[in-house]
Amino acid sequence: MAERRKRKPSGAEYHKRKAEKEKDQAKQQGSFLKYFLFNPNKAGSSSQHPDEGILLGEEVSSHLHGNSLEHQDEDEGSSQHQNDMEVEKIYSLSERHAEIEVNEVEGRKDEDFTNKLHYGDPASWPRCDDSSTCCWDILTRHVNSLTVKSLSQTRWESRSDALSLRYELGNIYDALIEISDDTTFTGSSGNNDTASLGITEHMDIKELLYTSSMDKWLKKESVKTQESASVSSSPHCGKSMSNDHDGPAKSLTKKRKYDDDYIKYGFTCIGDQECPKPLCAICGDVLANSSLKPSLFRRHLETRHPAQLDKPVDFFKRKLAERKSDITSFISKASTDNENALEASYRVSYRVAKASEAHTIAESLIGPCIKDVVHCMLGEKAAKRIDMVPLSNNTLSRRINDMSNNVETTIVQRVKNSPYYAIQLDESTGVANLAILLLFVRYVNEGLVEEDLLFCRPLEERTTGEDIFNLTNAYFQEKEIDWSRCLGICTDGATSMTGKYTGFVARTKKVASKVSWTHCSIHRQALATKHMPEGLKEVLDNAVKMVNFIKSRPTNSRIFHVLCEEMGSIHDSLLTHTEVRWLSRGKILVRLFELRTEILVFFNSHPFHLASCMENNVLLQSLAYLADIFSRINDLNLSLQGLNITVFNVQDRVESMIKKLQFWESCLENNQTECFSNLHDFLAEHKLQLDQCTKTNITAHLKGLCTTFRDYFPAISGDNDWIRNPFDDTTFSTQILNTEEKEKLIEISCDYELRRSFRNLSLINFWLSLRNEYPLLAEKAAAVLLPFSTTYLCEKVFSSYAHLKTKYRNRLDAEPDLRLYLSPKVPDFKELCRAKQAHPSH
Repeated sequence: MAERRKRKPSGAEYHKRKAEKEKDQAKQQGSFLKYFLFNPNKAGSSSQHPDEGILLGEEVSSHLHGNSLEHQDEDEGSSQHQNDMEVEKIYSLSERHAEIEVNEVEGRKDEDFTNKLHYGDPASWPRCDDSSTCCWDILTRHVNSLTVKSLSQTRWESRSDALSLRYELGNIYDALIEISDDTTFTGSSGNNDTASLGITEHMDIKELLYTSSMDKWLKKESVKTQESASVSSSPHCGKSMSNDHDGPAKSLTKKRKYDDDYIKYGFTCIGDQECPKPLCAICGDVLANSSLKPSLFRRHLETRHPAQLDKPVDFFKRKLAERKSDITSFISKASTDNENALEASYRVSYRVAKASEAHTIAESLIGPCIKDVVHCMLGEKAAKRIDMVPLSNNTLSRRINDMSNNVETTIVQRVKNSPYYAIQLDESTGVANLAILLLFVRYVNEGLVEEDLLFCRPLEERTTGEDIFNLTNAYFQEKEIDWSRCLGICTDGATSMTGKYTGFVARTKKVASKVSWTHCSIHRQALATKHMPEGLKEVLDNAVKMVNFIKSRPTNSRIFHVLCEEMGSIHDSLLTHTEVRWLSRGKILVRLFELRTEILVFFNSHPFHLASCMENNVLLQSLAYLADIFSRINDLNLSLQGLNITVFNVQDRVESMIKKLQFWESCLENNQTECFSNLHDFLAEHKLQLDQCTKTNITAHLKGLCTTFRDYFPAISGDNDWIRNPFDDTTFSTQILNTEEKEKLIEISCDYELRRSFRNLSLINFWLSLRNEYPLLAEKAAAVLLPFSTTYLCEKVFSSYAHLKTKYRNRLDAEPDLRLYLSPKVPDFKELCRAKQAHPSH
């Protein structure tokens, strides 16, 4: 019967068998190489292929013998390449005969041995006396090759290459130790001392495992290996070596300490005391802790600095001092540059905030301008240092916030230290439909009165007196400001402020018993000038309509502009009337009256139903009077604005205005129009007499102004005249001072030095200077002089707020910018820089 034909394996079975065969070959390759290196003759005695085995053994032996000495004369590149070729050839030869040698080696089929990787356990390697010389020569030459490879590498191709070489050197080191311990082994001369000497020459293999060139790529970890506890060997060839038991894992590394004598090799140490690292004083290289050995230090000098090998200790100490000096100066210079750049960033941010400009202007305009100027004046090198200054938009915002907080902290601390203070506040709506509450404070600092913005906060929902008080009270509690030292509040006349029960003032008086309320003098002046006779009111309304006809139409406005230029007028445009602006009426009326001729010419070519008004001399007389009277009212308004305005200043200027109104009325009854310049010039130019109806309206208007001014500004009694002039003898009769206080006032009036100080200081500062010497009089005077008389500061800041927070910047938090823009205090740049870690711009 014919023999059954064997079934051909399937593709899956074929690949599975092939994979298992390759796996077995990979397990045996390392074992064959160990066996082959120590028993080259045995490796060549295969029963199946004896000739091929001997040939391979001789080929490997000659290859290692021939190439080991060539590495001493080759350069680093060729040495590395030849070493790689040598190892590759050995592994290729072992791969070709791995399967053959597995069957020849006795005791090599145990599972524990086949699982050894790479060089495996050196204790299990076979040895024989007749081939020990060859084994030793092959192994030592291979070690020389790997040693040259390790020392010649200054930059490894990859982490895996460095790890592979370190692992290979470690196993060879273990093999050499075991060979040297074998009592049956002899070197090339048959002398154990020679063999021991060979081992001593290659003890640096362990040190190569931790060279600085490897540590650049490998993490500093403890290298652990398995050391054999005991080794049983047989001196006969063909007998296998068996490893009875393995010892526990033991670390080859230990923490070395630095010795001061190492400076003679040019090395000092850095790092902590537990794990110091050697530092070369010449090149500055830092080695691993395991390199704290004199032999490695000397090798470093021989290889890297041969010219300094025999230098005295003083030479290395001087080099070390120079390196420390260079490092210190470099760090100091870098630190100084960074700190200067940080301070420059703060100062530029402060300038941007003081100019009320957008934060992006620093990076887009200021920085390039500074760099161009420095480049032209100081050169390219200095210009590059300008790039270190951070000027980005976000950086400026943070700088401005820091400076604002610094200024706010200073102001709050001064208010808390002041014996008494006064506030003014007002509320308005911004561009983002936010209700903004502004609060200014007047306080005493070092004997002088100062005024500053305390806060600018939004009212989230409503603007009632309760909401305003809650916001203000929350801020005072947050900053720990005492209400009891508040002497005065100045607001407008809105119901939310002045309500009898729920207004802000009423709620404040519950927590501040000494507080007094002052109605803003500028608001009162505006209210006093609203009313006028119907005849004059009609003239004012017609004037506003004529201005709007020209200004509200761009075409008319451009034509009128060209007309004014052709006629050589002193103005080339009209002004638009705004009811809420205090100075608007006076300005538009003066401009309209001065351009009355140009307006008449314009109306001839552009018909308007009120054009005849510009030809009516009676209406023009009323227009001239309105221009004059509102110009005088504007002067009064401006005199009430400003800093450190007291109640006495307001009283004097309002009393002056009332008396002027009475005087102008008497002049008009006598047909004297010189007090009204525009009206007088118009009548003289046209040789006219003042119309009787116009005269009646003017007289009625002047009387009405006197009455309303007196209603809004009642006369102040003379009880406080001693505050205005303590050197006037007539003030001693005041009823608000007791006997003791009058005696103190007499002492003041007779003091010549105080009289001279009274002339040099403002009224409030004079009384504050007497607070220590005459505390009772000074406190009473401060209660009258310290409270604000107007809300001028709030009104001024609302204009600045509208300029700062436009529709293009409607998400800006304007409080930091406003504080820096308004406050005369300069932030403490040094303190701000100390609180920051300086980083240069990228």
